[in-house]
Amino acid sequence: MRVANSATGVSTSDLYAMYRARHTELSSDNQLRLRRCLSWLEKAENEHLAEDFDTSFVFHWIVFNSMYATSETENQPSLFKVYLEKITRLDYNHSIRNALQPLFGPYISPLLRTRYVYGIYWKYDLDQDARNQTDAAWEEKRKNVTKTISAGLTPNGDINHALNCIFDLLYVLRNQLIHGLATYKGSVNRDQVRNGSMILARVVPCFAVLMLGYPDQDWGQSPYPPINR
Repeated sequence: MRVANSATGVSTSDLYAMYRARHTELSSDNQLRLRRCLSWLEKAENEHLAEDFDTSFVFHWIVFNSMYATSETENQPSLFKVYLEKITRLDYNHSIRNALQPLFGPYISPLLRTRYVYGIYWKYDLDQDARNQTDAAWEEKRKNVTKTISAGLTPNGDINHALNCIFDLLYVLRNQLIHGLATYKGSVNRDQVRNGSMILARVVPCFAVLMLGYPDQDWGQSPYPPINR
């Protein structure tokens, strides 16, 4: 499958141009956050276009982390859900929904059918009774999540709720890759890596556009600020 140059919707070079145009309007915290974001996004975009989906996913998650992080000690899903709620409130033009809608059939829907990206699937020991319970719980969870995301992608749907569901699944995949709990370019369970990478490559640049569009928005202080000594 060949990944087109338009896969990310907006290129890193476009975002750098926007960053330079808005640089003086950005607070020092936002300058730092977006500078870090774009530096990693350039690498993520290159790996995505090269169809290295493992590396693309990891680097796109690093970009996402640079966008939402305000602490290294707090629960990460809690932090990124606060961020998602804020970014969707700013999205008056529905750019996030518009970016995700064409991905539902080819990438989001297959991801939803992949049990290995649901935390509940890994919750119990793998004896037969526990596995039967887990399979039933997963199927119920899958139906609920699919319904929520499908509704959220409609014109009047709750896109924030849909994004939360999508990123809950991507977070499980993130843990598998970031912590070395999957084989790089392994021969099994590859579809969810590709699908996750395709989703992040489309939606993460949308977040960057929105952040650049609201240069005075308070995203908090980015951890580990540079210190000159």
